[in-house]
Amino acid sequence: FKEMTGYIPGSSPSSSGLLTLVDDTGQWAYYQITNYLESGNQDNCEPHSGSGWEGSTGPEIHVTNTPGQSDGINPPAGQPTLVNPKLATIAYISFRVKNGQLQQRTGLFDINNPDAGYVSLLDDVEDLQIAYILNDGTIWNSASQSIVGGDGVPAQGGWPPGVAQASEDVSGLRVTVTARSDELPATLLKRARYNRPAAEDRAAGAADRRFHYRLTTTVMLRNRILGS
Repeated sequence: FKEMTGYIPGSSPSSSGLLTLVDDTGQWAYYQITNYLESGNQDNCEPHSGSGWEGSTGPEIHVTNTPGQSDGINPPAGQPTLVNPKLATIAYISFRVKNGQLQQRTGLFDINNPDAGYVSLLDDVEDLQIAYILNDGTIWNSASQSIVGGDGVPAQGGWPPGVAQASEDVSGLRVTVTARSDELPATLLKRARYNRPAAEDRAAGAADRRFHYRLTTTVMLRNRILGS
């Protein structure tokens, strides 16, 4: 169970990686185990009873999810709106472009420690853009239709205010990567005449002495391409 839930070795108390809860209605939420309560789970092939246990007639694994130990992942009030939630095994990987490099991090972006865990994948990448293709044919996070919010990611509910679209309406992604060459010396190009091309909601860059190449591809989400 610890291996399946991404147990972090050496964590105190014992913590899991970033998990997802999905309920019977399709709602979801982030979740992190903050204590595996190993002494009580040593014999989990037998039914348990007492404080904190549901008292089922079958085996149980008892864990806790304390909000204050989860770096903001677990909300203080729990998840009272979820109906019969279940753990979903989903891996989260964050990508970003910084200092001309495409970088990757396991897990979500940490706003309190933004450089933690990132490793460089590719040099001379200057832009990475994600747009969301909805099942009504509209594309959001583009130059004409921007998602309102700090991170540009569709919310579980509607976005922007007054628009009845949500994350469950996403049927595909449009991914754009812009790469660049090394800077050309002035002996070959006397003045700056090229620029990073515009991509989605980001305008074109200033003129420079680099060649730029923009590559765009569309990825459809399995089981959603026929609509909700």
